[in-house]
Amino acid sequence: MAVQIPGKAVSTGDNIESPTVDLLRALNLLGTDTEITASGKFVSAFTGPADSVAVLEAGGTALSKWWAASGAATVAAA
Repeated sequence: MAVQIPGKAVSTGDNIESPTVDLLRALNLLGTDTEITASGKFVSAFTGPADSVAVLEAGGTALSKWWAASGAATVAAA
């Protein structure tokens, strides 16, 4: 499967799938093929998510806490 930038933004038409996967794995935002396969199995419900998923969940949790705190501060100031 070829993944390309929409609108032919890259004139060479090179496939950007492998560099994108490499970048996401280097940033620990995409698990390895083994982790991805294991995440779809029954035992994954008891072992927890892969590290890449845990990083995203932690960021989402921090963002939601900040949003709730800023909303509460805004209501208290009004």
